Amino acid sequence: MTILLVAAKWADIRHQPISPLGLLAIATYINTSHHKCIIFDRNIEKMSLHQIIEQVNPDIVGISAFTGKVLKDVVKIAKIVKKHNLPVVLGGVHASLLPHQALNSGIVDYVVVGEGEITTMELLDALENERSLYTIDGLAFLDKGQIIINKSRKFIDLSKFPITDWTLIKGDKYFQGMGDSKKMLRIYTSKGCPGSCTFCYNQSFHKRTWRGRSPQQIIEEIKLLKKLYNIDGVGFIDELWSMSKERVFEICRLFIENNINISWYFNARVDQYNKNDLQILYDAGCLWIFLGIESGSKEILKKIKKGICLENVVNMFQFCKEIGISTIASFMIGFPNETEQNLKETVGFAL
Repeated sequence: MTILLVAAKWADIRHQPISPLGLLAIATYINTSHHKCIIFDRNIEKMSLHQIIEQVNPDIVGISAFTGKVLKDVVKIAKIVKKHNLPVVLGGVHASLLPHQALNSGIVDYVVVGEGEITTMELLDALENERSLYTIDGLAFLDKGQIIINKSRKFIDLSKFPITDWTLIKGDKYFQGMGDSKKMLRIYTSKGCPGSCTFCYNQSFHKRTWRGRSPQQIIEEIKLLKKLYNIDGVGFIDELWSMSKERVFEICRLFIENNINISWYFNARVDQYNKNDLQILYDAGCLWIFLGIESGSKEILKKIKKGICLENVVNMFQFCKEIGISTIASFMIGFPNETEQNLKETVGFAL
């Protein structure tokens, strides 16, 4: 079977398109089988959806759904697909957390709940061979008007998946600029986070479970990107780049041993690394770290179960400044029951 995976338009909230890593991972895996998967990103392609459907002639169309304004385009895509009398499978965080909403829309036939690689493959196999859908873990669907949600799929060892096939998209259309890097691409090396932050989707989607790809796989993918697109930077967009310092140091060692002279950044907690650790990261090419602070109010930090103290924040930022690593901090306002005093504490701390 042929499946067309469509990335919806981000509307006006992003000035630079972001590589559709979820769809790319699914397509890479599906293309290791006899099925064929093609990615169509409405953020960069000038061809209309009607045109690509007529050109590819898919058996089914998959759409990735995030919460927010992008959902308007998701609905538009699904309606166009239905005009071609094709089934629609919806995946991504929004659909996974609200499968009933998706299936009640009247324009969605299947929902992939959670990680999509194996579930999508098994769906294609079942449709091709007219087998029951009830045995596919992680799938939600309609059966005679009734919503069926199968049991959750167990998390997968990411090192078992092939290295991402970046030839399936136009990688140079996704270059990001940061600092001296003009051709940075974002990739993922892990999924999930063990944190308990009350505002995060992680607890429902990843079940607070972290799992990572092998350091060697990461380096091989970066080497491939240098060969294909001559990238000068990498952004690791993992929720939490690594659980252990050993894995971090192994990746840094491989960066140096393989002479991968590019700049990179990642997401971290403020209590993960000491000054010596940060020096190792810097020596391997790390020039930025994105740090989630969220609030300057001790009261709010406790309520949202962030698990950090403001002293950790101050120390981390000071260490980074002394070493030469740029810091990017995230703050949030509007938490339930947040007071004017809490807001003033956050603004004051941020400044």
